[in-house]
Formats: sequence, C-alpha cells, structure tokens
Amino acid sequence: MTQTLKEFADYLGVTTDTIRHYEKIGLLTPARKANNYRAFGATELEKMKYIEVMKAGAFSLKEIQFFMNLLYGSQSTGDCVQISQNILTQKIIEFEEQIAIYQKMIAMCQAFLPMIATVGETSKMTDLTATVDEMFELIRLKRIGD
Repeated sequence: MTQTLKEFADYLGVTTDTIRHYEKIGLLTPARKANNYRAFGATELEKMKYIEVMKAGAFSLKEIQFFMNLLYGSQSTGDCVQISQNILTQKIIEFEEQIAIYQKMIAMCQAFLPMIATVGETSKMTDLTATVDEMFELIRLKRIGD
C-alpha cells in the first residue's frame, strides 16, 4: 500500500514541506505514479523512522545522510564507513555527557524537594548550592569547549 505526500506527512505528523526537503536532499526517494505523484511505501516509511529517531538523538541531517547511504544505498565506501564510525563515537560521548548532566539534575531536584518547606535554612541550602555549582561548571566547560 502506498500513500500520497499528504497522507504520508499526516501519518508521520510532519509537514509536506519536510518530506519534500528530505526528498530534495536525497534522504527519501519515493516512487512516482503514472501521473508523476509521489507514492510513499514501506521503504520510505522505514527511512522516515530512522530519520525521526536520529533527529531525536540530535543527529544533523548531514550525519543522517551518511547512515542512510550505508543502510540503503549507494555509498558504502570505506570513507563513508569511517565517517559514520566517527559520528557514532562522538554521539556516544555527547550522550554520556548529557546523561551525567541529567543525573546531576535529578540529584539537584531530589535535594531541593525536601527543602521547599524550609527554604532559607542554611545547612540545606549549602548542599543545594554545591550541586548547582558543580552542574554550572560542567555546563560552562562544555560551552567554552565547543
């Protein structure tokens, strides 16, 4: 079963312009009907699943293109493989950094929860301030390191 551009976009919850853009940059290659309308089938849906998941993981469209070429296509050269491995290695590092920040955010929220009723007590504020200071340093170092 195939879908029209509008049906496909509506099903995915994206705009038709988004789908057209992905087609223009080569991420999607829908079949064409006799009337030249696009016909989106199972392969294009599978590609969109990869695209949407990778976008949610903060992959750029250019990075996504490398993976799509490896998975579906035309460019599984040594260079493409090496670039893809480098991208994945860098993403793992970025995700681990984000996890560390989120773990500290959880700790900060857990420290702050019991303090809500006693805001202003110095001993409890010291713990919270130390956590905030530590998190701020992580964020600042990441920002100036980028």
